[in-house]
Amino acid sequence: MAVLRSVIDHALPSNLFSFRDNTFSAFASDLTGHELMRQIYDDACDVGFAICSRTGNIVKFHHADTFRNADNDITHWTFNVTPDHARNPKLAALSVIVFNT
Repeated sequence: MAVLRSVIDHALPSNLFSFRDNTFSAFASDLTGHELMRQIYDDACDVGFAICSRTGNIVKFHHADTFRNADNDITHWTFNVTPDHARNPKLAALSVIVFNT
């Protein structure tokens, strides 16, 4: 299973997100123009994106869940680190929440 180069090439800068308690968060409107549901692997349908830190480290996240309110409107999406990053104890607890605005 190979990571598609486009995920790495289009990594979002970490300064687009707030960070607290191992969770990156952002409003979808602040991420306009960035694709959050990009295919990650060449032989799997997992979708997600990557975040690039100020130091140049890149971490990939896959779509984990979509949350809806009583009117069935999407309130937010959650993303978890991909399995290759989850093996690293320093990265395993990272997650992302993108709020639908």
